[in-house]
Amino acid sequence: MAEKSPWLRFVLPALILAAAIVIAILLVVLRGRPPRTAGVQQRPLVQTLEVHPDTHDLTISAYGAVTPAREVAIIPQVGGQIAWVNHDFAPGGIVHRNELLFVIDSSDYVVAAEESRAALEQARARMKQEKGQQKIARREWELFAEEIDTAATDTSLALRQPQLESARAAVSAAHARQQRALLSLSRTRVRAPFNGFIRNENADVGQLVGAQNRVGTIVGTNRYRVQVALQEEKIPWLDIPGVTADSGSPVRIVHQAGSHVIERFGRVEKLLGDVAPGGRMAQVLATIDDPLGLRDPGDTVNFYLPLLVNTYVEVFLQGPRRADLFALPRSSLRNGDQVYLYASDSTLVMRKPSIAWRSENNVYIEDGLAPGDLVITSALTAPVEGMKLRRAPHGGPARITHEGGGNE
Repeated sequence: MAEKSPWLRFVLPALILAAAIVIAILLVVLRGRPPRTAGVQQRPLVQTLEVHPDTHDLTISAYGAVTPAREVAIIPQVGGQIAWVNHDFAPGGIVHRNELLFVIDSSDYVVAAEESRAALEQARARMKQEKGQQKIARREWELFAEEIDTAATDTSLALRQPQLESARAAVSAAHARQQRALLSLSRTRVRAPFNGFIRNENADVGQLVGAQNRVGTIVGTNRYRVQVALQEEKIPWLDIPGVTADSGSPVRIVHQAGSHVIERFGRVEKLLGDVAPGGRMAQVLATIDDPLGLRDPGDTVNFYLPLLVNTYVEVFLQGPRRADLFALPRSSLRNGDQVYLYASDSTLVMRKPSIAWRSENNVYIEDGLAPGDLVITSALTAPVEGMKLRRAPHGGPARITHEGGGNE
């Protein structure tokens, strides 16, 4: 095969490269400049709540532990051997007022009661006999009155008055001994002093117990108590018997037990005379009605769960009812006491309203807002008074979280 000429080997590639360079230069020179567009400023997007004044029941939220309102040690007043025990007289057992808990062997006390009865009958017979003797003495006194120096003679002795008084005293003493014997006999049957549940017990058939020996503890089930700590400035807002009112403020007690919510109601009972040692806060005692749900009329025991002693609960104490207050979520406050408003010209307005009440979830404004104001609830980076904003859709009337978990 014949070799390629030097012209084709060196000159042709150089021509192709030069042509490519010329074409590239022409493309750059002849390319038009892109049109300039004016910059568009992006305004922040905010969420808003439309607010209106309304009447609100102001609520104080606090926490505390449930304690018994009544707790009594079961102590027999007489000794002996236990002859019978109620099957409900066991830890957790529910008993009613005057229900028999256990019985002490009464044999000795029956004998003592019979002896006291016989002694009383004997004393009465002696008094009857003495009354007859007094009648005889009076008749003899009347027969021999002319022969006796009545001025020198003690008439009461002659008429056997002291003997009759002694017989009457003996009857009274015998009657008292009988009453004591019957009382001891009745005390062999130990009963529940009130409605309650048995916290602990130490009694069994055949066990020998002595007077004043503790055999169990009963906790009243009609009422429990819960002690809560509050800021002192909130005390005047509550109705406290003997302090600010005749009857206490209503109270709602809530406890979350797994998927179930246990709810009970009660009232403020009293203000304790000291402050809590930890936070130096005032202490209020509230009572809880029917904590175990024993008076549940609907027989809904499957989901009407009992409120147990020592349970840690949330307590909602009802404060005053105030009209014309604006309710806002507490998260809508800025810098502690400011709110951001979305003005009609789509600008930011910063305002410092007058706050009448603060709760755990909400704040209540009494001055500084107008009906229909749009309060900004979303986060805003580097806010400046008068800056332009965009309002997100669906910004409707405010929904305020109720202190118990609902809406006002």
